[in-house]
Amino acid sequence: MDCTRSTRLIELEVEGALGADEALELERHVRGCAGCAALRAELLAIDLVLLEARLDRAPAGFAETVLTALERRRRARAPLPEPVVVALAAAVGLGGTVYGVARALGAGAQQIVWDGRDAAGQPVAAGSYFYRLTAGEREATGRVTVVR
Repeated sequence: MDCTRSTRLIELEVEGALGADEALELERHVRGCAGCAALRAELLAIDLVLLEARLDRAPAGFAETVLTALERRRRARAPLPEPVVVALAAAVGLGGTVYGVARALGAGAQQIVWDGRDAAGQPVAAGSYFYRLTAGEREATGRVTVVR
């Protein structure tokens, strides 16, 4: 298995959608690949933190402001000094990860966009979502609110 497939299987594991055969395949790979093992540990840790976060609701009457803020904030930007694997996870407070992606990106200004959809491509429900963006040892966290 290559690291690209491993990354997809890690995403499925975090989402709770990893089958038994895939779990064995992933386990064999991460035993021999320190980079994928570190990514797996990091994404599972992010998922745990996001699961423990409280869910906040947007106050009524602020839809325009929240939608504008969402458009600005859902684009996570990270200037990278060197090529690195970047991971972005979004989760609802107690409901677990709804979106996760990890990509190898080159040095310079980069952008990963969450379009307000879950891992299956469906629009997420209205509410607050927490995100964590990790690039090597650098990390940023925040909250976006989806109003429908």
